[in-house]
Amino acid sequence: MLNTSLREAASSDLRYAAFGNRIIYLADARKLIPWEPSERDPINRLVNEELSTLAAGKAGEVIDCQKNATGRGYDERSECAIQSFAEHKPFFVRYYTQGVDSVGSHGIAGDANGNVFVVDYDSLGWTGYHLPSDAKLLNDNHIVVLPCPKPVTFRKISIRLTCADPISGGPRM
Repeated sequence: MLNTSLREAASSDLRYAAFGNRIIYLADARKLIPWEPSERDPINRLVNEELSTLAAGKAGEVIDCQKNATGRGYDERSECAIQSFAEHKPFFVRYYTQGVDSVGSHGIAGDANGNVFVVDYDSLGWTGYHLPSDAKLLNDNHIVVLPCPKPVTFRKISIRLTCADPISGGPRM
C-alpha cells in the first residue's frame, strides 16, 4: 500500500527509485509498504521463535494465540493471551505493526510461572537510547525484549495487547 493514502498502489504509481528496510521507495518520494506480511515472512518467523522460546521456559506445550484464534481477529488473539495467562498456561501472541517509515511486529509471551515479556521488532532497528535498563536488544538491534513488571497488568492499545507499567498505568512498550 502507499504510505500517504494507505491504499493499494495503481500501476501508474509504480515508478521505483530504491528498496531498503522492507520498503520500496518511489520516484515521487512516496513509499510502498506491506499491508500485512504472510505467516512465511521472515519477520514473523524471527518474532515467533523469540516469543515461543520465552513462553516455553521449562514447560513443553505453548499456546500460539494466532493459531488458537478461530476467526484470527486481533481481539480473539488478545483474549486467548489473557485467558492463557489467567490459567497459568504458556502462551504467545503476535500483532503486525505499521509505521510511516518501518514495519514491525509486536508480541507478548507468558510462561507457566507468570513471567510475561514484550517482544517488538522494527525493520529500521532500535537504538539503546531511551530503552529501559532491563531491555535486551537482539537480531542486530531489530528486536527488543522487555519483561513486564509484576504484578502483570495487560492493556489493549488500539488493536494489540501489551503490558502496563503498574506505576503509571501506561504501556511498557
